[in-house]
Amino acid sequence: MPREIDKLTFNDLEYFFEGAYIVDNDRKFIYWNQAASDITGYSKEEIIGKSCHDNVLNHLTLEGIQLCLEGCPKMKVLQTKVMESFDAFIKHKSGYRIKVKVRTFPIIDQGEVLGIGEIFVPDDHQTFMAPKQLRDQRFDQMTHLYDRTYVDDYLAYIINQPMTEYASVGVIILDIDNFEEINQIYGVVACDRLLELLGLSYKNCFKSADCIGRYKQDEVIFVFSDMTHEHLEAICEQIRIVSESTALKHDTLRDIDVTVSVGASLVHAQDTIEKIYDRTYRNMKKSKQKGGNIITVR
Repeated sequence: MPREIDKLTFNDLEYFFEGAYIVDNDRKFIYWNQAASDITGYSKEEIIGKSCHDNVLNHLTLEGIQLCLEGCPKMKVLQTKVMESFDAFIKHKSGYRIKVKVRTFPIIDQGEVLGIGEIFVPDDHQTFMAPKQLRDQRFDQMTHLYDRTYVDDYLAYIINQPMTEYASVGVIILDIDNFEEINQIYGVVACDRLLELLGLSYKNCFKSADCIGRYKQDEVIFVFSDMTHEHLEAICEQIRIVSESTALKHDTLRDIDVTVSVGASLVHAQDTIEKIYDRTYRNMKKSKQKGGNIITVR
């Protein structure tokens, strides 16, 4: 590989807060900075020399397309010599998902593409601020999400506001498919770790949520503001995709895969907390009855 890549990029990229890596024209990793290790959990030694085909980061679009297998942006950049920017879910070494903003660009010298660089940074877009009345935040120790009492208090606060303040609030409840079977096969410790990984995926991929909490044993609840029916459907599908692509590596070296059944509803006028939960929960149960790994929004 020509030394121009070393001179033009390696020295500079090591100082970036953003994760950065470079692949050669055969899409083999030849550089990986410290920030990339901090974000993904993979050391330089684990990455350098591997190929994109190994699908280490397992880039997923927000629609669930595996970019390393279908429509690799690096190949497009090699062909067009034009930078590509997009959002994606990447996989941490531990198995949970992280939503990142990605920029893929050609490294060109005298008109020749010497390699492809990528810079990625966690998407920290978070506009929600907890009301002063709810600053006493309470968390579930296993998933590190909010506990049920905090979510109850938040929804109680919401429905006591003028209708214009909460007309576009959406509530989502998911249930892990076949959780009892997973428990019987792999044991309680593995199930607890799986719940923890899902909690990390949700916290890292849905920072725009007002709150995300553990609803029951293997059920999680989300509350989002500024939702239309269509937007709520899109968020539910992203939650399904992120859940399905979160995996726990078991002692047998076989990943424990997971899918979820998702139900959602917008908050209506004259709703009580009980009505919101009942309607959303019934939608989730409809997804479960249809075989799971689907969404129901009504």
